[in-house]
Amino acid sequence: MVKLNFKAAGAIFSNNNLVLGGYQYKKKTRFVSGFGGCIENLEKPIETAIRETIEEFFELPIKIPAQLILNINKKIKPTRKVQNLKYKYIFYHYSFNKLNTFLSIVKEYLKKEKIKSPLYEEIPENIDQLIFKRKNYKKAEIKQICLLPKVKNLFICQEFMDDINKIL
Repeated sequence: MVKLNFKAAGAIFSNNNLVLGGYQYKKKTRFVSGFGGCIENLEKPIETAIRETIEEFFELPIKIPAQLILNINKKIKPTRKVQNLKYKYIFYHYSFNKLNTFLSIVKEYLKKEKIKSPLYEEIPENIDQLIFKRKNYKKAEIKQICLLPKVKNLFICQEFMDDINKIL
């Protein structure tokens, strides 16, 4: 059996109709993506996916504790995992219900440790708070979190993009 060496891992959250995305505005070409990044040291890909999601959701002023990552991984199992062999990337799919559990675990840990996020007055407990209570923080890797339709080959028409540009 061939061992696959993945370079990156991430998480994707969805229900039957919608998928959660993050607007990355610091890149040369700005875009909406999922949540994830490079595997560090001896991390397992699922640990990377969890760590990167916490980092991108909250921009915490600390290194994400292994205890928190392991606790989330123990309590929340992905619906499935998908491997992209071309880019040596793996992502883990979770439901919105599991996202709420994820947020509750993070909130409980941060409250206990008295750690604050610069992105939220209070750590969100649900998807609504995650999206709508997020502050505009210039140092954040993900500026905004959004919902997109869960469809194949999504494209945003140029006229709509022009309309958005006019209200900026």
